[in-house]
Amino acid sequence: MATNGESAAHWLEQNANQLSRQRVEQVRDNIQTKLDRLSEEAPLAPGLLEALEVLDQHLARDTAPQTSASGSPVATALPALDTSPLIPDLAPEEPLSAAEKQARFRDLLARNRTT
Repeated sequence: MATNGESAAHWLEQNANQLSRQRVEQVRDNIQTKLDRLSEEAPLAPGLLEALEVLDQHLARDTAPQTSASGSPVATALPALDTSPLIPDLAPEEPLSAAEKQARFRDLLARNRTT
């Protein structure tokens, strides 16, 4: 039985051709039962949680394709990822001269003194 995420992934990788979905579900249920019996502070708990997650992900990927009312498979395409910029491209601001920086700093100081 897998005791952490890495060993679960390795077990799945080594036995992928010979494992049935039912066997993976059985191992997943055994890990869940073991976790239910352990306290959260037990040293094995974090590793078992990782293994459980790896097996859950494997089972989610291995789900049967959905079918329509006519029995034909339904394509389950993922939505397209929007990689467009969040803000429009703007030209960089002109750098301030030393005199402008000092004038703005003095103005900020004057405003802070009055508030």
